[in-house]
Amino acid sequence: MAENSEITSQNTSSKPPHLAFTTISNVKLHVPVQLSLSQPNYKKWSRLFLLLVRRFNLKGYIDGSVVPLSDDDDEWFQLDALLQGWILSTITDEVSDLVISSVSTASALWKVIHDLFHDNKHARAMQLEHEFRTTVKGNSTMAAYCQQLQNLADWLDDVDAPVSQHQLVLQMLRGLLQSLIQKLKAEFAMTDMGDLHFFLGINVHRTTQGLFLHQTQFTHEILERAGMVSCRPISTPVDTKAKLSSSSGMALPDPSLYRVIARQIALTAFFCIDAHLASFIIAGFFSSKALNFVERANLQ
Repeated sequence: MAENSEITSQNTSSKPPHLAFTTISNVKLHVPVQLSLSQPNYKKWSRLFLLLVRRFNLKGYIDGSVVPLSDDDDEWFQLDALLQGWILSTITDEVSDLVISSVSTASALWKVIHDLFHDNKHARAMQLEHEFRTTVKGNSTMAAYCQQLQNLADWLDDVDAPVSQHQLVLQMLRGLLQSLIQKLKAEFAMTDMGDLHFFLGINVHRTTQGLFLHQTQFTHEILERAGMVSCRPISTPVDTKAKLSSSSGMALPDPSLYRVIARQIALTAFFCIDAHLASFIIAGFFSSKALNFVERANLQ
């Protein structure tokens, strides 16, 4: 047996296995990752396993560079069986059922597992990239949503299509935005009320050239509220000759009416620059109760 081991070592130009590997009673302490089809952990699992076999000079049994000298090379078959046991104890039953029946050596088992996770790599990458780009938060918790995207990024890395941290963050934000839009649509669903004619104080008239917007109705309502419908037109919306002060004139019976009218005049500024000037002047007297302020602000 010693002669066989010596010849094997000479033929492969490799160091003999370190005897310390015989002290390993639980390989999961050295490879704390269980290879699974449902988790993106092939790279991590294979990395940890290779570190273990290299530590004890057993890598030749994994890559096939150390072979038995004959069918009676018991030492080789014992070490190979040990490595197969290590591999099978660190993969799930789902993976084991797919690979165990087709192999008889550790190197063959290692290759079949590698191929299982790398076959149709490009097609798998395309599928994962599509899923990564279209994943939204939906009804998932924030933690579950982020974990799902992280898993997809890890799977893409396993098929050599890595996702940068920048891309991962952008997709997380994009998925949140799409989810928010869907929730807003569900919460604030709007019913089509037909063609718009009057909205927020603006009249809408449709013409062949487009939309004509004006505030005739809104302005008339302001005049009615101020009791100034019968006032004659003037060239400027504010009497420029009279001087205003906070103590002049009669007190308004309801000062809140003045404030409402002043604010409504300000809304007409979108369509009339003169009205904007008038609203700016009278807005300076929001706290006043003087009736003549209203009288000076003439809207036409």
